Amino acid sequence: PTVSFESARALGNVWALTELWKSLGFSGLRRVFRRTRRTTDVEALIRLMVLNRLCDPESKLGVLRWVQTVALPDFGPKAVTHQQLLRSLDALMDHQDEVDGVVAGLLRPLIDQ
Repeated sequence: PTVSFESARALGNVWALTELWKSLGFSGLRRVFRRTRRTTDVEALIRLMVLNRLCDPESKLGVLRWVQTVALPDFGPKAVTHQQLLRSLDALMDHQDEVDGVVAGLLRPLIDQ
């Protein structure tokens, strides 16, 4: 019998950044996007693009290649399409004032220390 090896998916840096995302409270952005009529998990897709920028900066199409090489903890969507990434960015822009308010609220205590 022939033995073959498949490359493992990366986890360490993605897991650490996901935990940081949660501990800083950025998962609270989910509340902003819950009020939209979108069927995709916008917060998860935005998180995916942020993690990609931090781990292996790519274009939006590059994110689709990168996501195949990593194990994403707490990631809901089973598959990610370029269209979903674009729609998530649209949602981010549509709700920019609300997102800015949430992010400012999260960062204010860190800055005021």
